[in-house]
Amino acid sequence: QEIRKTNLIHARSDIPAVAAIYSNEGPVLWDVRSLWADQKIMIQDNLLNKALYKVYRGLESIAASKSDGMSTLTSAIVPILEQRNKHLPQLRIVVPTAVDLDRFKLNPTMPVEIRALFSGTYNGYYDLKLSSLFMDEIRKHIKIEAHWARPFESETNNLGLGERLIAPANQIEMAQLIPNYSFGVSICKMNAGPSLTAAMPTKIGEFLACGRPVVVNKGLGDMDQFIAEYDAGVVLDGDLQNLAESAHKLICLITDPDTPNRCRALAEKHFSMDTGVGNYLDLYSQILNSKN
Repeated sequence: QEIRKTNLIHARSDIPAVAAIYSNEGPVLWDVRSLWADQKIMIQDNLLNKALYKVYRGLESIAASKSDGMSTLTSAIVPILEQRNKHLPQLRIVVPTAVDLDRFKLNPTMPVEIRALFSGTYNGYYDLKLSSLFMDEIRKHIKIEAHWARPFESETNNLGLGERLIAPANQIEMAQLIPNYSFGVSICKMNAGPSLTAAMPTKIGEFLACGRPVVVNKGLGDMDQFIAEYDAGVVLDGDLQNLAESAHKLICLITDPDTPNRCRALAEKHFSMDTGVGNYLDLYSQILNSKN
């Protein structure tokens, strides 16, 4: 009943997109979010999901061929979508995860004590082993504490990273917590396949908006390019030499007084909620105009 009151359906991910398409109730924007079929296999690697993988990919194919517009979290995923689908909507935009920059404000002053923040839910998509190796490496050079801001609904009690503090926190509270830390960590598994190229965890944008550098893995969405351009963090590739170099680089970043401003500039350019909303409104107009 509610769908019939709309002029356009913004469908987040494959199943909602297919449902919207077959409702025949108006043009559909396929908000890709991630490569849902591949990510589901990565997070829940069981026989049922493996058996249903072709079905999952079939949903993606329907969304790709029959939607009127498309949005993705990253530019890097677009060539992969073009390669694995014969047809894609021509009306498309890239809107990375959006952060309210008025709430997540720049704090140019780093805390005196060096602290690492792990935030949010951790599932099988994240690489806790590589995270542990990096933390061990950086502890060789400086005294550092690791904390986890744990969501209330998390089924995991600890991450096994030597966290000195584990405290529940909701998304609203993160804006006040992040400035108390020196950097944020969001390391996903590099063997996650093509879905890794589509991913952009929201926590990354929140860290950067508050002026804090990030530690990520190679191939995570567009972050390789963003970090290289703004010098706003380090990228791990799993190599031991890279771990040592990244630890040294991060120490330099958190002692550089210009780092918070560079991180904020990156957030303002690519993770602004206001910009994202404006881009979506423009795409809505294009889709609706194409139907007239």
